[in-house]
Amino acid sequence: GLDATHSPEFTILETYEAYADVNRVMNMTEEMLKTVFEEVGQAGLLQFEERKVDLLADWERKEMFELVSESMEIEINFQSDVKKVLKLLGEKAINVEATTIGSIIYELFEEYVEESLVSPVFVTGYPVEVSPFARKRKDNPLVTDRFELFIFGYEIANGFSELIDSEEQSDRFTDQAKKKTKGDEEAHVEDVDYVTAMQYGMPPTGGLGVGIDRVVMLAANQSSIREVIAFPHMKPE
Repeated sequence: GLDATHSPEFTILETYEAYADVNRVMNMTEEMLKTVFEEVGQAGLLQFEERKVDLLADWERKEMFELVSESMEIEINFQSDVKKVLKLLGEKAINVEATTIGSIIYELFEEYVEESLVSPVFVTGYPVEVSPFARKRKDNPLVTDRFELFIFGYEIANGFSELIDSEEQSDRFTDQAKKKTKGDEEAHVEDVDYVTAMQYGMPPTGGLGVGIDRVVMLAANQSSIREVIAFPHMKPE
């Protein structure tokens, strides 16, 4: 859809690095973007609208469930009992549509946390329900080795330790397709060619996607993505 930060026509930088993991990708992302902002004369304090952040400071890394727990003032993690969590949220007049603990944490994060993340922060520990390409953590199959970078409340980058098991990838695509038929607009379509390519062999890999237009928005202090795209789509009159 079209809004201040979304456009059907956008610019994205994607990278894959063999034998890298999510931590190496975060290191690379931070170094790369700090260099970019420095090259365009935005090193140090970056101002966006009325707010400023220090780009030279170390960028934080925080687990999603920790951010949600702080925001809700309720201890919520991936081992929490769903009924207990829903009851505690109900006492705060907070209603969610999600039914699994992972999807509840993600819904709360999107609704109540994202926009508050002003200083650069890598949000880690994404639930498997919303991470079809990310590898599960060895110590918890409900969580993936995935991050998203937020600055001024905007998602700037998305990266992870890639899932390289072709059978598991196929199962996740099937699950995503079911969600899509039920109306989930963010669910991924099945990609048979991708699974076939994985069956030939894929090494452990770190993947990254950076929204170039949003980086330009921050560097140019523009609150609308239409201002940084050469030929922006317009809503029908």
